[in-house]
Amino acid sequence: MLVQLIITLLYWSVTISIGIITLLIIYTLWEYGTLEKVKGLTGVAKPMFIGGSDPFQYKKVIYDSDMENVKKLNNRKHNSFHE
Repeated sequence: MLVQLIITLLYWSVTISIGIITLLIIYTLWEYGTLEKVKGLTGVAKPMFIGGSDPFQYKKVIYDSDMENVKKLNNRKHNSFHE
């Protein structure tokens, strides 16, 4: 009787844990790609296949890569006080 109770508790705890993990994954990916779908928004880098963005971004100067993306993706004059 005790063994059956332990097995049942383990079954339900594993089932609930898998359900919670699945819901968390769905929740985190729910809005994925929303920023990229906005029309007229320039300077958004293409996401990588795994990880979402460039995994070596920490080795770059963020401002330089942002300006590079804006110049590459924007046909209009970029209004910025940095230039």
